[in-house]
Amino acid sequence: NQHALPVDIFPEDVAYVALGHLHLPQTVAGLAHIRYSGSPIPLSFDESHYPHQVLQVDISPGQAACITPHLIPRSVGLLRIPNSHSFGTVDDVLSQLAQSPFEADLPQHQQPFVELRIRLQQPEPGLRQQVEAVLANLPVRLLKISTAYSGSDHSLADTDVDQRLEELQPLAVFQRCYFTKYAETAPDSMSALFNELLETLREHA
Repeated sequence: NQHALPVDIFPEDVAYVALGHLHLPQTVAGLAHIRYSGSPIPLSFDESHYPHQVLQVDISPGQAACITPHLIPRSVGLLRIPNSHSFGTVDDVLSQLAQSPFEADLPQHQQPFVELRIRLQQPEPGLRQQVEAVLANLPVRLLKISTAYSGSDHSLADTDVDQRLEELQPLAVFQRCYFTKYAETAPDSMSALFNELLETLREHA
């Protein structure tokens, strides 16, 4: 659990130092023989652009290590829509998905994984069904739907309240959380469902 270790902890006569944990290939302090080789596959969509590789290290007595990177072919593609850290509307994201070029003849185990990043104005219970309707005829596999909301960016802890959290009734906490996230009052139907869920939990407590 140490971070930013000084490079001088490694003896000068060490031929090669292989470090782990970091997923992005990189040298340490500009020294070619001390480096993180990186992960051989992307472990998240954020890593889809990393140069995944293995390193071949040839060591001969009295000589500097010869380090040769070998790039690893991507066996399964990763597609994020939009292709950034931003979010798009449901219509924009689904339109972009439908128009994306895909290889139609790929076997299922080689079809790319897709992450959709969608910004909503309010909860959309039928969102997944909308997405699956578009995906039905596409040679891709849905891995994740990430959503963001256009309401307030503040958390409940940032909201000025005249009561401590433990003094509030559960429904009041739910309603404040809903308003904080969506910038509007929770519909009566949502509050009723929350109360129903709360009663179910109490019955099984």
